[in-house]
Amino acid sequence: MTGCRLWTDQDARAELDLGRAALRAGQQTSMTLTNLNDNIMQVELDQGTLDLRVRRLYDGETYEIDTPNLAFTVMRAGEYRLDVDANGDTTVVTVWRGKGVATGDNRAVEIKGDRQARFTGGT
Repeated sequence: MTGCRLWTDQDARAELDLGRAALRAGQQTSMTLTNLNDNIMQVELDQGTLDLRVRRLYDGETYEIDTPNLAFTVMRAGEYRLDVDANGDTTVVTVWRGKGVATGDNRAVEIKGDRQARFTGGT
């Protein structure tokens, strides 16, 4: 499944159950499922809030969320949140539990549990 777009309006929410993972979109969120199969979940988040819970991460599986200024890849099962402002200028990545890598402008930043990082313009 590719190219499915989702928009949640004011006071709306959406949830997608992927078996070993779940995606939750907050209000006024715009996202596209760019690649979804047994081994890959890739989402483009244009604006809004996306919560991702990965219950189990097997070898060869990829969970990636692309925003206007970074690509975030899950490295361990856990709970994650990405917030993109309405202009797409700023992305805030919160890792409650787990570990991931945010890549922008050819630089990678590892973010572990109980940490948050703010990215503007790819940095």
